[in-house]
Amino acid sequence: APRPLGRALEVRLGAPDAAVRADAAMALAEVGDARSLPRLWSALDRDLTATLHPESGLAHGCVVALARRGGADDVARLVSYLRRAPFAAMADGLRAALGYPVATFIRT
Repeated sequence: APRPLGRALEVRLGAPDAAVRADAAMALAEVGDARSLPRLWSALDRDLTATLHPESGLAHGCVVALARRGGADDVARLVSYLRRAPFAAMADGLRAALGYPVATFIRT
């Protein structure tokens, strides 16, 4: 992605509105690059206590983006999150890491 777009999306990972943060993470899954990984990890770690419900869009978006844009070390780190993050939010990201199609997440 052009760096200005990636930077603008990264800033939105810290937005007060949960829907904006989730949308930013999913957008980074589509257009982000490895330079976005530290901000995605920070967003996932920071909001993990608020994302204990499987319908969490932020956890879902961060995991998908990290799996798509990260490397083997990022995928290994995601696997270590299985005990900390809701499995439903992790499932699509892990599918992405394995090259399987990712289901569209529907926020409720």
